[in-house]
Amino acid sequence: MINFEINKRLATDYIQDKRMLSVKKSTITNNVAFHAHDFFEIELVLSGEGTQILNGKEYEMKKGTLYLVTPLDYHQITVTKAPIDLYSIKLYENFLPYNLLNIILNSQSNIFFDDNITLYDKALNLCNLLYEEYTRSSPEPKYIANIVECIFILLARNFTTLTDIKSSGYNPIQSAVIYMKLHFQEDPPVQKAAEICYLSTNYFSSMFRKYMGKTYSEYLTELKLDYAKKLLLTTDLSITDICFSSGFSSVSNFLKAFKQKINISPNKFRKENHNM
Repeated sequence: MINFEINKRLATDYIQDKRMLSVKKSTITNNVAFHAHDFFEIELVLSGEGTQILNGKEYEMKKGTLYLVTPLDYHQITVTKAPIDLYSIKLYENFLPYNLLNIILNSQSNIFFDDNITLYDKALNLCNLLYEEYTRSSPEPKYIANIVECIFILLARNFTTLTDIKSSGYNPIQSAVIYMKLHFQEDPPVQKAAEICYLSTNYFSSMFRKYMGKTYSEYLTELKLDYAKKLLLTTDLSITDICFSSGFSSVSNFLKAFKQKINISPNKFRKENHNM
């Protein structure tokens, strides 16, 4: 288990670009403390070495390491051979196509790859093209968007099939589900989700229950509890910090929801599962 003091990095501090993304060649010389952020980030290591703890799991970082960090993840980097040079691509959620967002957020494991020379070569070529276009005096937005999509497809192919990528068509309720997965910590009201789908609140609620087999409120609580369980198992955060980090409005509401769904208290859940 790790010590984790919440440090939320905001896209507005890192993506000061109306193109909704940032593409940089970055250098890490010092350790990077645990943090989370409200944007997507892809990094490709070009040189140097280190270790990264991503959602409580430790990985080796070296030339060829490629990984994706989503707004639901938290991570830390320890530099062992400085400097670590890498490509860093940061982008808003609405920059990504719906089908790729859907696949990425349904992944049950961290998206982290190393020791794959073929993958590295392909990713490096794409990152070179992206950086070259992004830094032009008059870049072509559609070309940039296409390259970014290619990079995400390259990642997606490692844990799904191209058929899955193509067949994941648009669904208004699934669009709301994606929004909920990315924003459950903000405790979004049902009216906001309905607005995203261009539906009335009553009709959206009815469709949501039919499609998901549960109410909007029930699913929102599930997302919060799943995140809380992850924090309980992989951090030393206090119950209070976990409560508010997961989107609950009060500790009493958190404890009640956890006990109703999991049948034990958060403290007992942590003690019984921390070695798993």
